[in-house]
Amino acid sequence: MDENDRDLLEKTHELAEDNNRMLKKLYSAYRWSRNTKIAYWAVIVLLTFGAYYFIKPYIDFLTGTLGMDNATSAIEQKINAIRSVEDI
Repeated sequence: MDENDRDLLEKTHELAEDNNRMLKKLYSAYRWSRNTKIAYWAVIVLLTFGAYYFIKPYIDFLTGTLGMDNATSAIEQKINAIRSVEDI
């Protein structure tokens, strides 16, 4: 192997190693990005369910106080009346 071919082979080897290092860094950045997105959405979902858990007693109180239970039962009665008409 002459000197010119050897130099070319060494440069190619150095470039391949450099590309490998860059690809490893890119893949590492991709994994971090993916994991932070998963954690971000997990926090949002958990906070949503947590907020609902803590606010639910107040919602139940307000619906009971404002007569929403009566409204829902009136709606259910109307639905049952429509079903009975459909049965005829």
